Amino acid sequence: MNSSHLAQLATSKADTLIHQFLEVRKKTKELCLPLMPEDYVMQSSQETSPPKWHLGHTTWFFEELILKKFDSGFCEFHPSFSFLFNSYYHSAGNYLEQAKRHLLIRPLLREVLSYRERTEESICQILQKQESFSLEKQKELNLLMDIGIQHEKQHQELLITDIKYNYYSNPLYPSYQSSSQTKEFSSHENSTTSLLKFIDIKGGLKLIGSNPANGFCYDNETPIHQVYCKDFQLANRLVNCGEYLEFIEDGGYTNFRYWLSEGWDWILSNHIQSPLYWKKIDGQWNRFHLHEGLSLLERNEPVCHVSLYEACAYANWMGKRLPTETEWEIATMQKEINRETEHYAEQLLFHPQPPYSVHTSLSKQEEDGLCQLFGTVWEWTRSPYVPYPGFSPMPGPLGEYNAKFMIGQNVLRGGSCASPIQHIRPGTRNFLFPAQRWQFSGIRLASDS
Repeated sequence: MNSSHLAQLATSKADTLIHQFLEVRKKTKELCLPLMPEDYVMQSSQETSPPKWHLGHTTWFFEELILKKFDSGFCEFHPSFSFLFNSYYHSAGNYLEQAKRHLLIRPLLREVLSYRERTEESICQILQKQESFSLEKQKELNLLMDIGIQHEKQHQELLITDIKYNYYSNPLYPSYQSSSQTKEFSSHENSTTSLLKFIDIKGGLKLIGSNPANGFCYDNETPIHQVYCKDFQLANRLVNCGEYLEFIEDGGYTNFRYWLSEGWDWILSNHIQSPLYWKKIDGQWNRFHLHEGLSLLERNEPVCHVSLYEACAYANWMGKRLPTETEWEIATMQKEINRETEHYAEQLLFHPQPPYSVHTSLSKQEEDGLCQLFGTVWEWTRSPYVPYPGFSPMPGPLGEYNAKFMIGQNVLRGGSCASPIQHIRPGTRNFLFPAQRWQFSGIRLASDS
């Protein structure tokens, strides 16, 4: 059944949910349009997954959590898909380990797309008849749909970050799509950036976290709880490439004094000398861009694709530190946030932009308070990814979504230029291992008052 026929099913009070579901499904396929057939099985790292796997996994998620439970006539599309497209849910059975996802030359892409279409039709039919369910069952269905939609948005971001890493690993440095296909993209050589300054943030007893009653949130954002925080200062903007380049040129990667012991071992073992996607050619620094391939580094762009180790080393070099996630969230409550400096996936840039253009006066920049706080790049914090006091994971298989990863990782806040805007909230907690940097991860400095 094609999309126009599916749209005709949306005739009841489920209209809005069906619309949201079909829109997010459509967007995932649109992100794959620039890909060539060979691209769908590319996987150059264990951190990434092939686009074809993303298409299948986001479909499996709806099938596993909703169709198996709410469709009395459920019949699986293929007996092997539950194994191939399960990510890490032990409660759902065995799964193909992530490092082997590049082996999926079968099923064919057309089979995966057919799988998506049939699942979409079945989901719409379930939503269409939800009025016949008990109120408790309707509530459960709506919650699972919200999670499924947000889960697919999360994988839309992963699609972009994975494609970028895979393309960079190709010696031809191919482009995902030309800059002419984006809504806006231009050189930032003449853009202006405000001076890096530190804004006073008042501490004290505060409430942080998210309340599901106020709209969708993941379980790792809950519950709302009280914290104590001293007064502190937070940088008005992100660290840019020019500033980070000064750290490199001052021997930042050769001086152990700036580095955590584990980070120093990491750069020596892996011969790290710059952020991911930076490459020096004929004495000039270039960076890899999805729309341009390799091109000259632009100093005013926010530095990104850095590890926690690099972020901490830069902060030490500056005589500053990284914020805690508590400080970051408290700052969102207190200070004016310049929303014009935010960049999300909807803009199709997929590259962090400077906070200001040549058309913005420096005097206005000084008045704008915090900028680039949301979107642009995920901001490393010094906070370990652990449960909030009173945390309770979601029941059933969804309890595996976040809870079991709460060890050995650090929290990032704010979203990135690859994040769908509706996926990011003040309470959103991303989490990565300290050495990971294929995500759009950057640096905002903090200081004690």
